[in-house]
Amino acid sequence: IKGESAEDSVAKILSCLWHVYKASDLEKGAFSDWDLSVSQVGTGHEICTVEVKYDEMQSKTGNVAIEINNPRSGKPSGLTATKANLWCQVLKDSAWITSVKGLRKFCEETPPFKMFSSAGDGNAAILLYKTEDILKIFERIDKCSKIQLQQKIHSLLQLA
Repeated sequence: IKGESAEDSVAKILSCLWHVYKASDLEKGAFSDWDLSVSQVGTGHEICTVEVKYDEMQSKTGNVAIEINNPRSGKPSGLTATKANLWCQVLKDSAWITSVKGLRKFCEETPPFKMFSSAGDGNAAILLYKTEDILKIFERIDKCSKIQLQQKIHSLLQLA
C-alpha cells in the first residue's frame, strides 16, 4: 500500500507536464519492468519509464536502501532487474530522481557501508548508503517548478 502511494505521489508530480500511466493499471496481474510510463501530452509518445521505491526506514536510520535481489526467488529485483530509464526514491517527506544508469554506476563504484541479504520481510537483498552520500546523484522533484522539473528530467534522460 505504501509503495502504491509513493507511485501515486510521483505520478502526480510528473502529471503536471506529461501523461503518466501506472504499469499496474496497464498490465493487470503481470510482472512489470517499470512502475510508471511518462508520455508526451497530445502525441502519447513515451518519454521515459520510472521505477519508484519507497524507503520507509530512511527517516529513522538516515540511510537509503537500494534493492538488488529477491532472496526468496533467487532472482534479480529492484536496481538489477528494472528496465526503467529513471529511478525515483521516495522518502518520508521528499521525492528524488536519477537515471537508472547513473544509480547503477554509483552502486558499482561506491561500496555500500552495509549490505543485507534478507531485509524487510525477508524478500529483498539491499545495499545501504548514507542518505547524504547517495542523494548527491539524485535531483529533488517534489519542491520544484514545472520548468525546473522539465529541465531535471530532460537532463537525466540525456544521461540514461
